[in-house]
Amino acid sequence: QRNFLVMIGDASNEAALREARIDHARGLASAVTSDAQNVYIVLTARSLAPNLPIVARASEEDAESKLIKAGATAVISPYTFAGQHMACTLTRPRVQGFIDAAFSPLAEGGLDLQVEELRVSENCPMANHTLGQVDAEQKFGVIILGLPRQDGHVDFNPGRQGAVAPGDSLIAIGET
Repeated sequence: QRNFLVMIGDASNEAALREARIDHARGLASAVTSDAQNVYIVLTARSLAPNLPIVARASEEDAESKLIKAGATAVISPYTFAGQHMACTLTRPRVQGFIDAAFSPLAEGGLDLQVEELRVSENCPMANHTLGQVDAEQKFGVIILGLPRQDGHVDFNPGRQGAVAPGDSLIAIGET
């Protein structure tokens, strides 16, 4: 009805994943309600796409380690996530309220902010310059929160002296 491409099939079936063109996918989310089924989907997908980012849902705490062993890149537990959200709402209500207003388009008084990761390529105009030289805050109206380096280290709040190298990323926040 909304012109989205939809395929009905069993994601634990190799033929269905091939028909869905898993070899061209940028990622896979396995979010069925059964932990065992999610493990099976992750195992099947990982066998077909060794480098594909796979995020899986876990209902039970012990399922998280099994999903990682099966090949999931990341595991999300809706119960853990909801519990953390509730705890933050109780212990830091203004902080959580701000985060909810900033990042949820449905929140009352929403700020319509977005956090993005921007990868710095070889030919990027930002490459081999400091953040002060790039001046993203003035030019684009964004704040650089972090500078994940190619080696995995992350410079939090890198300041204007932070040098940007090809292969690094910028974590930026700004209005959508």
